Amino acid sequence: MSPQRQALLERKLQLLHESALYRDRFTARAQSLRPLFAGTDHARQGWRWLRSHPEVWVAAGVALLVARPRRLAQWGSKAWMLWMWSRRIKRWIQPKNSAETTALKQIFLGLRQMWPIE
Repeated sequence: MSPQRQALLERKLQLLHESALYRDRFTARAQSLRPLFAGTDHARQGWRWLRSHPEVWVAAGVALLVARPRRLAQWGSKAWMLWMWSRRIKRWIQPKNSAETTALKQIFLGLRQMWPIE
């Protein structure tokens, strides 16, 4: 084997070793984020449950309508604004052309692939 090829092989092995060390360090440091991700997963499970049980939303709306009709109108307008805002963000994030995709949009797209909003 030529000396140049031997040097490249040694460099490759060294880089693989360093990569394994970095992965181990990252794993050790990421353990502190575990409670945050567990909380996020729990919130997503709760959201899925609420989406699969529309009667909860209806019951809450009826209770609010009976108890405080004015407050229902206030919360309804806020919910409508949030829904419209989320629709605009979804439209903004959707790439029309790959050349138009900015770094921020790529981050949003990556997050959407990790945690799809159903």
